[in-house]
Amino acid sequence: MERPARSHLLLPLLQRALAHARSATDAILPLSAGEQADVELVDLQVRAVAAYNGGRRSRILINPAVAFPLTDLLYVICHEAYPGHITEVVLKEAALVEQRGCLEQQARFLLTPAYVVSEGAEAR
Repeated sequence: MERPARSHLLLPLLQRALAHARSATDAILPLSAGEQADVELVDLQVRAVAAYNGGRRSRILINPAVAFPLTDLLYVICHEAYPGHITEVVLKEAALVEQRGCLEQQARFLLTPAYVVSEGAEAR
């Protein structure tokens, strides 16, 4: 396989997929003004993960060492960002934390019932 020769193409493809997914999501479900997510290539134990930084800023971390078909590229971005986990967190922050004062919504834990529901909501 020619992966090393083409690996420089992955980040621009992911960024384009992220921009497209955000635009499509925003057309259906308006996102907060100033909301932004970036994509980074990092060494992880998993293929991808959404990391919400607060203040409507997020990062999608992708492990380029975990091979996946190019056809899954948009799925991965949609699952993690738009309309996936990042959209869920940003909307909950606006509606529950800021409007209703439910500060407990700022805490997110793995391997909890809420985590299972979130993964199920973002599943195919």
